[in-house]
Amino acid sequence: MPRTDPKVKRLIVFYARAYNVDPNAALAVAAGEGGIRYGAVGDQGSSFGPFQLHVGGALPAGKGPEFANSPAGIEYAIRKMAEAGASGLRGRAAIEKIVGGFERPADPAGSIRRALTRYGIADLAGGAAPAGAAAAGGLLADPRLQAVYASGNALVGVPTPDLSMVAAAPQNASQAPSGASSSIDDMLARFGLADAVTSGDRSPGRNRAVGGSPTSFHLQPGRARDINPQAAASGRLVSYAYQNPQQFAEFFGPFDWYVKNGQIRRGRFPGHGDHIHAVLT
Repeated sequence: MPRTDPKVKRLIVFYARAYNVDPNAALAVAAGEGGIRYGAVGDQGSSFGPFQLHVGGALPAGKGPEFANSPAGIEYAIRKMAEAGASGLRGRAAIEKIVGGFERPADPAGSIRRALTRYGIADLAGGAAPAGAAAAGGLLADPRLQAVYASGNALVGVPTPDLSMVAAAPQNASQAPSGASSSIDDMLARFGLADAVTSGDRSPGRNRAVGGSPTSFHLQPGRARDINPQAAASGRLVSYAYQNPQQFAEFFGPFDWYVKNGQIRRGRFPGHGDHIHAVLT
């Protein structure tokens, strides 16, 4: 079985950025635990998934392998890393806090040493990796993730993403959570965001009044919707768009990446710092 699953890698980086955990550190630790993939089983059948969530330990009560090997399990693990003190740390400090405060292996010194090697730190006595060292060709090899890593923050002012509705993380462009979405309104309803729409179809006069582009999708009936980023379920939509950019002609908002014509691009799209703008392909 391959040691790296690109979808799992994307999820780890996405949630690491959401919780301000060093994504290279999270990937380096996962690589030495269950691998950057789903399906790993350790500790004689009692630890599961990329971060080897252990029964009676990091694995929540009542949860099993299916949770550890899911987007929700990855989100949970990284949230717990942040709560253990890894939030805001980088390099060796982040790895030590993840291993010592969250993983708590039988051999913490060995786990830290191995993770540091994967991270790309040459000076195991305490040196720091150059900015983007691992991204230059190591664990963060996906150019799309390098852009998010370099931007410094994947999400700003948006609720922490929740993938509970998209645990399967559909990759087929014709699929949407809980069934196919024939329109943007259908998709928003499935995400529980029908009441969070702040702007929809516009007349030319209304579009000019709000400073909209003369070619705005809001001028085309049923194409564009603006959503309140503080709505409780908006993080689910943000997560889904990040994982499935090919389904969106436009996806802009208060985060340091955006989608245009099905491609994730680095930076903020101007004029969308207080709302999420979504248009399906």
